[in-house]
Amino acid sequence: MPIFVVVLSWLLPEHELWAHFSQHLLPNLITSTTILLVGVGVGVTLLGTVLAYLVVMVEFPGRKWLEWALFLPFAIPAYVLAFVYLGVFDYSGYVQVWMREVLGLSGFDIRSGS
Repeated sequence: MPIFVVVLSWLLPEHELWAHFSQHLLPNLITSTTILLVGVGVGVTLLGTVLAYLVVMVEFPGRKWLEWALFLPFAIPAYVLAFVYLGVFDYSGYVQVWMREVLGLSGFDIRSGS
């Protein structure tokens, strides 16, 4: 039954609702998405280029280990990596416990992004 409500709501759009979305919500969402897209693209390109150059062109201790470690993100599913990230940066995770105990900072809420 709930799926029919969703389908019917798409077939019978409320024009006032879409007008509100397009005037107040969509510009901010499009701007935020574009900034995120460009920022992540530039950051990943720079990081990937530098790491690839180091692994291929420079001989240093631990190079073989780094070459192997750079493949790990491809082997770990994204949802598992997100769960680990959440566990590390959550209120009871290593980072926030260290921030409270050593630095005396209150920390942040990783789930809300603020």
